[in-house]
Amino acid sequence: MKKKHIIFTLILFSYFFQSQIKLNDKAIESVIVENSNKCFNFYLDEKNTYINFGELTKDEGFVPTKLKFSLSDISNFNKIMNSDKKYDYLIIYNYKFTINGLVFYNTFFRYTSQYDKSSIKLQVDNINLICAKIKKGKFISPQIAENIARKNGFENIDFQSIENQYYKTKSNHIQSVNKDVWIFKEEKNKRVRTLVINAKNGKILTDYQQ
Repeated sequence: MKKKHIIFTLILFSYFFQSQIKLNDKAIESVIVENSNKCFNFYLDEKNTYINFGELTKDEGFVPTKLKFSLSDISNFNKIMNSDKKYDYLIIYNYKFTINGLVFYNTFFRYTSQYDKSSIKLQVDNINLICAKIKKGKFISPQIAENIARKNGFENIDFQSIENQYYKTKSNHIQSVNKDVWIFKEEKNKRVRTLVINAKNGKILTDYQQ
């Protein structure tokens, strides 16, 4: 009887934990909706949303482990939750923001025991500005940007987003440049290719592989 009670408790705890994840993600979404100018749509990318497990210590606080799973990887998640060892967790939510179904902004929101409403609001304010500039023609659209990337050899785009900074190599040094740009990334043969395009006129600024 005692053994059955323990198993039931573990299952209940696992279900509760998963439910909490969904609730937390909806809390973030409510902040986005509340501060949106209705210019864009958005969605949670579960495949690129990660749960990082760690151990809580008195001296160092949250100490990350090598355990890291996608939110969509329920089988491995349940194995960790049903193990004898107790872990704390950190969830990194990946949201995609779209215009006409095409991504123009890709960002991450962090969740631990509570979400930071003010920092999410600041990001949404920035996304509102970017979306407005696309709609007014001040930035090239996601469709035009994607066409430029594909004309330059991109086949399976893994990342695309408008950013206000990019990196380039100058005299064997990596230099950050403050500029509104479209950034595209594609992983192929264990190498990541990055294409940086001027967000205003579509000019290619840099194209490199790592």
